[in-house]
Amino acid sequence: PLSRAAVCADIHRIFDLGFFEDIQALREPMADGVRVVYVVKETPSVRSVKFVGNKAMKADELKPAFDFKDNQLVEPVKIKKGLDKIRSMYAEKGYYLAELGYELKSPDAERNSVVLEVQVNENRKVKVRKILFIGNKVFDDAALKGVMRTGEGGLLSFLSSSGTYNQEQFERDIQALQFFYMDHGYLDVKVEGARVYLTPDKRWLYLTILLEEGPQYRVRGLDITGDIEGSKAELLTKFPMRKGEV
Repeated sequence: PLSRAAVCADIHRIFDLGFFEDIQALREPMADGVRVVYVVKETPSVRSVKFVGNKAMKADELKPAFDFKDNQLVEPVKIKKGLDKIRSMYAEKGYYLAELGYELKSPDAERNSVVLEVQVNENRKVKVRKILFIGNKVFDDAALKGVMRTGEGGLLSFLSSSGTYNQEQFERDIQALQFFYMDHGYLDVKVEGARVYLTPDKRWLYLTILLEEGPQYRVRGLDITGDIEGSKAELLTKFPMRKGEV
């Protein structure tokens, strides 16, 4: 007996195979009943990935975001994850306004394969408007900004590279601040991860860095232990640090 529920279950089971993007069930009258015909449309495979509009980043840098193997079937979820990853890559370089889209183009319908064309509109970089420090007492803001390579941009900074935000560089700046304090005897300093605030128009960034400076340490004494060859006093002269110094 023909059962609508059974036909629906069949369609679901065929979909679960993962090879088809559309399935229809047709009934063809026959002398002794009906013939049920399942008409399927195969999911195309990805022949290649192409990027259009990218300038700040090369295609070779962007392609690893899509882990499509040769002739692997199109998976919308995987495409979305790839686009999200590329957005993050652009954000790390300061392109918070980057817009991404994609189109599946079929150069060879007989082979049922497509070219995944990723369309990139990079837009302008977001600039750093202000760098703020909280908790610094020993060194003022100007001294700490001098340690960093990330700088603030002015109203005309969009005409140059000044004030450009780069996530990797900013993380190195956080380390540089920590080394700067330690070189001045503040061994317990804590430079907390910065708070990054993006203005609603996505044109400017405000960076806030939290500091716990701690006490400054000085050399109480210097000694050498272990297997010593020669005079200890002579070896101690090799060290530039002296008692009472930072």
